[in-house]
Amino acid sequence: MSRRGFTLIELLVVMAIIATLTAILIPAIGLVRDKVRRSQAAGMVAALHQAMFSYAAEERRHRFPTAAADLGLGWAPPEAAPASGVLNLLEAQNFDFDRSALDRSVAAPYPLLDPWRRPYRYQADADLLGTSGAQRPLGCDGVSPPLEAWNAAGVRPWAYIWSTGRDGSADGRGWIYQRDH
Repeated sequence: MSRRGFTLIELLVVMAIIATLTAILIPAIGLVRDKVRRSQAAGMVAALHQAMFSYAAEERRHRFPTAAADLGLGWAPPEAAPASGVLNLLEAQNFDFDRSALDRSVAAPYPLLDPWRRPYRYQADADLLGTSGAQRPLGCDGVSPPLEAWNAAGVRPWAYIWSTGRDGSADGRGWIYQRDH
């Protein structure tokens, strides 16, 4: 009677092939996940950017919401201090965002987090004339060098929202933002 089955060598060869294929696929899956995260962040930045301009168009004095001291986008529940975050002002326009993206580990207003769990940033022209403050966002820590000028003409109003991206760099490399409205 002959026995059916795999020899030890055959089993080891199959395991080596599976391990090799897995080693090839894991980095590719990581790249795809990063592209999906970039796409999600770009979509959120575009939606927030459009909502800011809609808010300014409908606001009585036609101004963008003022930026927080840390340039973060925050939201507070209704029982918290009124108008304590930019997202509360946009919420009045029925701007819809995923509440699970809020960092509730800190006190309200809760920062809105990008897919890498870093806060989105926001900076606006206070007088809507394109003349107030710097014409570009500062680094995310408020001290480091800003991005290259986004508003080269320097005469149009601006409101910028950005994600620091995968590496979270303060120098603008890898940031996700929208150049124009």
